[in-house]
Amino acid sequence: MKKHTYTYTPACKALVVFSKPTLDLYQEPYLNEIEDLSIDNAAAFQVDLTKFPQVKRLTIATKEPYTLDDLAHLQQLEELNTNCFLPESVAKLSQLKTLKLSDQALLHLPEAWKDSAVTSLSLYYAPKGEPPIPMPDFVYQMTQLEALELTLCNFSELSEEINRLTQLKVLKIKCSMTHLNDFPSLSGLLNLRHLVVDGETVQGQLRPKFALFSKVLEQVCQLSELETLDISSWYPKNQKERIAFEGKKNSLPDVFARFHKLKKLTIAWMKLDYLPPTISQLSALEELNIVANYLAEEELDHVQQQLPQLNIVGRGHNKSRF
Repeated sequence: MKKHTYTYTPACKALVVFSKPTLDLYQEPYLNEIEDLSIDNAAAFQVDLTKFPQVKRLTIATKEPYTLDDLAHLQQLEELNTNCFLPESVAKLSQLKTLKLSDQALLHLPEAWKDSAVTSLSLYYAPKGEPPIPMPDFVYQMTQLEALELTLCNFSELSEEINRLTQLKVLKIKCSMTHLNDFPSLSGLLNLRHLVVDGETVQGQLRPKFALFSKVLEQVCQLSELETLDISSWYPKNQKERIAFEGKKNSLPDVFARFHKLKKLTIAWMKLDYLPPTISQLSALEELNIVANYLAEEELDHVQQQLPQLNIVGRGHNKSRF
């Protein structure tokens, strides 16, 4: 019996290749039907993408440098997730809207990408042993972007050029603040409606400097049209670092009055002892996530009375310190 090196799921029209397959893969009758293709080690496989003409979603990784030379044959491709090098011809993929790039793929993107049809870009950059880098310039040139997500990106700088992305509706910066010393203005992002700038760290990352949080808030305050905001996991290491407090109690600067359209606010893991008063005046607010703080039940009851429609997430994960 042959060892299986790939799995096909007919109901999903999905093929997963998890090691170098035997040559009989290309003899399978269903290749023209596959819409979802995942390949674990492209360099070992030396995959022939021309065999999969109907693929809409492609996830392909490599352990060695590898270029997807025949990617342009996937004219139905809508979503690409890869750390492989991309060819110049890939900009011809008119159906490609979602691009997820990691590590070496960020460093060698063809110049033609700025003219691509991609509207959603996700980046991951955390190569072991490599120093942090500024966010690559090609990102600022993709002015058609509507969504940009940075996850675990060891970037040393985010440029003011981000304001060229005037079509952005969604910006998520997660586990990517460790190496930043400054935070850019976001004043040009007039269409932005959903923002995440968290201070979370994973995989042994150092915590970002808490002083950076003040700069983040300064820029967030320019975005009065926001509908969702997540500024979780920012907290001072000691009392000297606090920026809003009463006695020993820690809080946030009261900057929320301007967010008249805010529907969801996430302020989890911030070691807050009390809330800024204007949060209870956000009449459009539908969800408040307060997981892992030190908020008193009496205060949360007051907020709930002021905003009866509000779903407060994490009430059971709070306990006052005072």
